[in-house]
Amino acid sequence: MASGDEKVAIVIDISSSKVTRAGFAGDDGPRAVFPTVVGRPRFQGVICFGRNVKDVYVGDEVHEKNKNYKSLMASNPMDDGLVTNWDDMEKIWHHAFYEELKVEPEEHSLLVTDRFLPPSVGDHREMMTQIAFETFMVPRLFHDYAESLSLYMYSTTDSSSDVIRVHSNDTSTTITPFMHHTPMRHAATRLKIGGRDITCSLMSKLSALGDNTSALTPETARDMKEDLCYVALDPDRESDPNTPWVEQPYKLPDGRMISVGEERYQVTEDIFTTRSNDVPSIQQAIAQVISKCDKSIRAGLRSEIILSGGNTRFPGYKERLAKELDKILPPPEGWHPECKIRVTNRADEKNAAWVGGAILASLSTFRQHCITKELYDEYGPVTSRWMWP
Repeated sequence: MASGDEKVAIVIDISSSKVTRAGFAGDDGPRAVFPTVVGRPRFQGVICFGRNVKDVYVGDEVHEKNKNYKSLMASNPMDDGLVTNWDDMEKIWHHAFYEELKVEPEEHSLLVTDRFLPPSVGDHREMMTQIAFETFMVPRLFHDYAESLSLYMYSTTDSSSDVIRVHSNDTSTTITPFMHHTPMRHAATRLKIGGRDITCSLMSKLSALGDNTSALTPETARDMKEDLCYVALDPDRESDPNTPWVEQPYKLPDGRMISVGEERYQVTEDIFTTRSNDVPSIQQAIAQVISKCDKSIRAGLRSEIILSGGNTRFPGYKERLAKELDKILPPPEGWHPECKIRVTNRADEKNAAWVGGAILASLSTFRQHCITKELYDEYGPVTSRWMWP
């Protein structure tokens, strides 16, 4: 654990883009979970008697202000794992430190998570490093990938340290292989398909049904997707007119009812279908990732595929993925023909990266791997590239 003369490290997880999780090293879960959103009044300079009007609102207070009347213009400073508005990102961190955790950041080491990203991740981390040291004056800083940190949470149950992490969120899907808990970036890949695509597909299919869908909004379609949609183990059998199955009724916000039938499984078929050379199916992408890894660990990767992210939570997803992979990934040379592909998902995966970070930041060796304020003051933001190439 941290030495007695230093306050406990803070862990901030921004890897989901939509939600920020913040708390203290060693805790079982984050103390604060709030939307990664910043809101500003639509009409600047308007005097509201009897009410305190702020220039900027953050997190839950944005949703609260907009519940009945859309008085705030809301924006998310992140998209698909990348910060797109650094000024607003500072406000997210400020809210986490001062409003949620009630701490002075200059008194705590900081661990920040991010996702596996394209080569521009270096610039991304440089900016986060600069904000951490220059704006919040933290004494020490550590970055790590959410995919890596999740393995700390699972290490008590996973027998193998050679795994593939498949994470699919609202905007994209990342496939990252790990060898002895170290991400192999050269083999990792990122697909531009996520939950948002499934929601849009569902909206499109339902809108073609008629007038009853006129009240269908993206938010309603997303809720409907989460409640009703699934992955078919055998889509050909599902589409057979002789196969009995029941349409599901759904109540729209305006009170009208709609019946959702074959759309429930059709919209998830894009995940398992090759759309172009640039967007392979999920099973083909995993096979390509494994083929880029050393032959000595391919068998281990094949038998330890871990799913995470809301877009992998459809009923039937892991069973269908295992079935599709079994068609295109024969057992490695020397392995028994009945050696099975193993696909799993984990409980509490939403907090997995944060919990992994809290475990790592509680270790006695944590400080040795951090950038210090002194090192940053001497060399600047580029230190993040040296520490985490």
